[in-house]
Amino acid sequence: MQRKNKPITEKGFDRFWKHYPKKADKGKTLTKWKKLCRTKNKPGIITILWAIERQKHTDRWKRGYIPNPTTWLNQQRWLDDPAQMRDWKMTEPLQIKQGFSNKGDKKQIENIKSV
Repeated sequence: MQRKNKPITEKGFDRFWKHYPKKADKGKTLTKWKKLCRTKNKPGIITILWAIERQKHTDRWKRGYIPNPTTWLNQQRWLDDPAQMRDWKMTEPLQIKQGFSNKGDKKQIENIKSV
């Protein structure tokens, strides 16, 4: 069953924090998350989590160049297309284009959709 991409809520922060690979400035990030939840055009939770999962597969993130979560939210990095980012070589492009291709990856996307 596919879930609707519901706009983010304050309760969704824990889910974001769980998926985001760099754990820094949690309080500051929570403050930004709450502010983002009050905006008119807030993103969907699936959009946010999907972007994180895709960006985890970029060469840049795998080398440890992961923005702090507050920076990621401030700069609306969920809008970034990893394949189009300068200096961001996709290390698993086929897997990204087709969505998730192995059982573990499919389970991950199902977890993201079960918001």
